[in-house]
Amino acid sequence: MQKLINKYALWALAIIAISFLVPSSHAIAAQCLGAEEIRVAISQGRAKSLVAITQAANAVVSGDVIKANLCSAGGRLNYELVILSRQGNVTRLVLDAKSGKVLSVNQ
Repeated sequence: MQKLINKYALWALAIIAISFLVPSSHAIAAQCLGAEEIRVAISQGRAKSLVAITQAANAVVSGDVIKANLCSAGGRLNYELVILSRQGNVTRLVLDAKSGKVLSVNQ
């Protein structure tokens, strides 16, 4: 009986370890841009500046942007922001890069 329990515990640990190693489907689908690509996207009007996006994000969640990426997913550019509130809460926002519309909020 103890061997059976140990076997299930080992399988559970293996599944948990694999889940941390395999990236999420969003991470696989999204390709984040480098500095030059970001500069070009903004100058071509395909993306707003980070300042404008931060203002749009702060209308939804108040706090400091501690991480920002401009990524391409499914032919669209999205800003992915991580915001830290004064109370210590962390919120992840995805905004359309061109319009600034909030696409998702995860707290």
